[in-house]
Amino acid sequence: MAKNDIRAIAYRKYQLDWLMAHDYGMSDISDLADEWHNEKANGDFEGSFFDYIKEYGFHGVNWACFPEFMDNEYCDKAYMKIILSKQEFEMYEQAA
Repeated sequence: MAKNDIRAIAYRKYQLDWLMAHDYGMSDISDLADEWHNEKANGDFEGSFFDYIKEYGFHGVNWACFPEFMDNEYCDKAYMKIILSKQEFEMYEQAA
């Protein structure tokens, strides 16, 4: 899926919204990146940072995976209107 695909754009915006709704910010992302880096350096984790987030989340919780997002949040037009810019929302409506 291309980065400019409205589904990918909406998912990225959803992830940011999820972080804010759960009171996570840049310092939490930085802390998680430090954990990942240490695990990787020790040979305890082989995957990417994205893989680390998927596996461990933020204190054990994480946003919905892409298929779940597509089945739920993406189908909620009112929610999409909130998180997408006006131009992105127009793309979203055209894709539907």
